[in-house]
Amino acid sequence: MSFRLLDLPAEIRLRIHAALLVQRDPIRLENRRSGTGEDPGVVVVRFDAPKYRKQNGGQVLDAVTKEWEDVRPSAMALLRTCKSVRTEACEVAYGQNTFSFLNMATGTRFMELIGSAMKFVRYVVLQPKGYGLAGAPVFFNRLARASNLRLLQVSHTDCCEREEVIDDIALHSTLMLSLLQHSYEQREIAGDVLDVI
Repeated sequence: MSFRLLDLPAEIRLRIHAALLVQRDPIRLENRRSGTGEDPGVVVVRFDAPKYRKQNGGQVLDAVTKEWEDVRPSAMALLRTCKSVRTEACEVAYGQNTFSFLNMATGTRFMELIGSAMKFVRYVVLQPKGYGLAGAPVFFNRLARASNLRLLQVSHTDCCEREEVIDDIALHSTLMLSLLQHSYEQREIAGDVLDVI
């Protein structure tokens, strides 16, 4: 007897997605290669696509040690089952988690990788010392696609130690905030977009 996830009511499927995909703590994204003694609480984003082989259930080639490592099962594999489940699960995975970026370059690359799922992202944190004046225009341009954004947290350290950061945020976040305001108005969401930052 087979079990079909899609036969369950939507409310139950969403609870299953949340149990699998939502993390209690922010998902910390950094661009580091394996073999660097990562903190186990850090999710490593590999921007260089690893070599992959299907033998033994799937392995990736470690760029540092040049050895094949087993691929750990990921709950995100749920997003690859079918279009219906992907649509439902993306909204949960990207909409209910908080994404914390080491720096703007990492955030920008992450936003490029998830593509149209950016519309679900609600909570973004830029880690201390992560605000880069050079990367701000592209970062805010990509972030403008997050039409459900509810929180953009920039480290207090970045704002207090460098006064130009506040001016830069005001300059480069204008487009993002105006698109967000339009999104709020279309969906009749009460609230001020300035509460986001």
